[in-house]
Amino acid sequence: MGARIMVVEDERIVALDLKGGLESLGYDVVGISARGADAVERAGSLRPDLILMDINLEGPMDGTEAARLIREDYRLPIVFLTAYATEKTLERAEASIPYGYLLKPFELRELAATVRMALARHKVELKVERSEERLRLAVNAASLGVWEWSSSADGQPSDGYELSPAMERLVGDAAQISREGRESLLQRIHPADRPAILEALQTQSSILASVRMRFQDEREGSVELHARVYPQGGGDTENKRVIGVIRDITEKRAFEDQLRQANVVFESTAEGILIADAQRRIISVNPAFTALTGYPAEEVLGQDPDKFLPTRREGDHFNPEPDEPGNAYWQGELACRRSDGEVFPSWQHVCVVRNELGKITHFVMTFSDISGIRKAEAQINHMAYHDALTGLGNRHRLDELLDMELPRHQAEGLRLAIIFMDLDGFKTINDTLGHTSGDLLLQVIAGRIHDGLRRSDYAIRIGGDEFVVVIPDVKRVEDCALLAEKLLKQIRTPVELPHERVSVSASMGIAIFPDNARTRQEMIKSADSAMYEAKSRGRNRYAFYSPDMAARTRERMLIEQGLVRALEDNSLTVYYQPVVDMADGSLVGMEALVRWQHPELGLVPPDRFIGVAEESGLIDGIGAWVMRTACTQAMIWLAKYPIELRLAVNVSVREMAADNFVDRISHTLQETGFPPQNLEIELTESTLQSIEHSQGLLYQLKALGVSIAIDDFGTGFSSLGLLKHLPIDRIKIDRSFVRDLPADSNDIAIARAIAAIASSLGLQMTAEGVEEKAQQQFLHELGCQNAQGYLFSRPLAREEFEQLLSGDKQNALH
Repeated sequence: MGARIMVVEDERIVALDLKGGLESLGYDVVGISARGADAVERAGSLRPDLILMDINLEGPMDGTEAARLIREDYRLPIVFLTAYATEKTLERAEASIPYGYLLKPFELRELAATVRMALARHKVELKVERSEERLRLAVNAASLGVWEWSSSADGQPSDGYELSPAMERLVGDAAQISREGRESLLQRIHPADRPAILEALQTQSSILASVRMRFQDEREGSVELHARVYPQGGGDTENKRVIGVIRDITEKRAFEDQLRQANVVFESTAEGILIADAQRRIISVNPAFTALTGYPAEEVLGQDPDKFLPTRREGDHFNPEPDEPGNAYWQGELACRRSDGEVFPSWQHVCVVRNELGKITHFVMTFSDISGIRKAEAQINHMAYHDALTGLGNRHRLDELLDMELPRHQAEGLRLAIIFMDLDGFKTINDTLGHTSGDLLLQVIAGRIHDGLRRSDYAIRIGGDEFVVVIPDVKRVEDCALLAEKLLKQIRTPVELPHERVSVSASMGIAIFPDNARTRQEMIKSADSAMYEAKSRGRNRYAFYSPDMAARTRERMLIEQGLVRALEDNSLTVYYQPVVDMADGSLVGMEALVRWQHPELGLVPPDRFIGVAEESGLIDGIGAWVMRTACTQAMIWLAKYPIELRLAVNVSVREMAADNFVDRISHTLQETGFPPQNLEIELTESTLQSIEHSQGLLYQLKALGVSIAIDDFGTGFSSLGLLKHLPIDRIKIDRSFVRDLPADSNDIAIARAIAAIASSLGLQMTAEGVEEKAQQQFLHELGCQNAQGYLFSRPLAREEFEQLLSGDKQNALH
């Protein structure tokens, strides 16, 4: 195959022309980018053999800056193809050290020659770099300090000292050595060892010795000194060049001494120790060895430990021969087998013992059982990438998985899908039955999700009641829909909790790579947008991502974040809709309604933000603020005007489910001084059905002295027993039953039935949405006491409602 080339050109036609020309030359064009930032990112993922870069590109980053970053991060060769050759342009281009600079327009043969030469140069440079790296790594691996010194014929330093980093750590930097004089290194050698080195420098061409030396930090240690003397200037022995290496063997010497003394602590250490002779035959083991392995000393004496102790596991790396030149010891993890056949992981140290002549006399191996450490590591690793409650992968696992799978799918041209799911109604169950039941429910649902997947799929819990399923290697998009249908069915199957049988559904969003997104963040965001679309369509369903969903998701986020700020800066407003007496049209009360003037969206109607507030949990703060604000304002009006007013405030299911709901109402009444008998709390039928202990809550509210009304009566499918057993004071006929009165026979029948129920149970009745005189007359004749609607007044701002109370607009309600 030809070399892999990436083209960075903001003119599409030029880029495609380049691509065609390069491919005609046998090269593989692996990517085309129009922006500098994109080029930097793709260079890291594609790693081409060569990059052809235009200088003037789209966006804030030009080609020279992109080339500089690519060279610094990835060391990839770059050839500039540009129509500009001004001095400033050339200076910027020169800073990135390009491999070529072609001025447009150019012929294909010029491009071919430039590319060929750049690739050849880069190939040679790579060989040189690898060679230099091998030498550097070898020197570092051997812990060698390298130095070079040269002198002129008069004995004075000429080029001075050249020292490697390891050498400078031992004796100081080259400038310091040069200042101290040509004999500075010799002066650091111990006086007793110095004469032999001086003589060797004068009489020998090579030196090999172990000497004592004073180091840079003034401590004294031992080094191995290797050096070679090279005469310069036609064999002039006074003009010398000396190159040598030094290795610090201080620790080695100390370690050898410790090995000779090891028998002192041999019997007491908790680590297993065996000593073998030069032929690797065991000559001694300590008691800890027998305790760890189960082998008595008499059974292993004379044996090679490699014959019975280690056992091979996948991934194990067996120790090199520690008696090879340059190997003084080895340490690492190996699996060992006990006498009863049990395998355990051990951390081993294998060292050699040498005599004064440097000849190996013994091997010493120490090892310990690290089963507990490995078990703890496995548990920590599992905790880092798995959800503690459900055992599924967590968000870290999701990130790791997508970072691994997306490049593979990109390279192989495969599709990958994400299903983002959120449980419908889980918050209500969690709030009403408690977190213990909620956790148990999540565990059951997680198990169903896991069991419904293929072996190649992955289930993730990213938090709360949100789950993600990753589906690699998608052959058909329809398969994702089939899996979603299967999971929906499994999830909505009832779950038997300890004290309750519950059922939840799920809303699922599906995003496909690379159709809908190309990055991890975009994939999750797209699937999340599709999930909210499924939830808005009625829940218990799935939706595939489409571009317009992103706009709706952004709007939802804008609303949610705006509500948070609105609560912080008190930018919400309470409007008051008058409630009138059907008999004479007099003002008898008002319903507090929250309104929101968004700085960007304008006046946001409640049906756009109340649902978001419910899902996000912000409704608790909004409801408490509305209750406190309305009671405070109504108390001012009661004190100012000689009229009795009933204040109606709506309460959501989340507010009522809170443990401190009744205490919060009581505190608000005490704080504002508003009379409890003037407060009417409006609840929907669905709210009462969702709260398991609603009857007890209502009686606690009644004990405070407040009234209770059922809002939107007739829309919640409640039973008549709900009214019979609960302390309800009022029912409000929903506007959907009032809109077509008195023309629609069905609405007439429903209104009469509601009126009959209210009359039989002694309940007050209020009609909502009254807009016509005929509706008012019919409902009044039916026995409805109160009404509200545009026939009497729209919801009013505080100032407008105060004008109504002052008498300026009283006649408008009659």
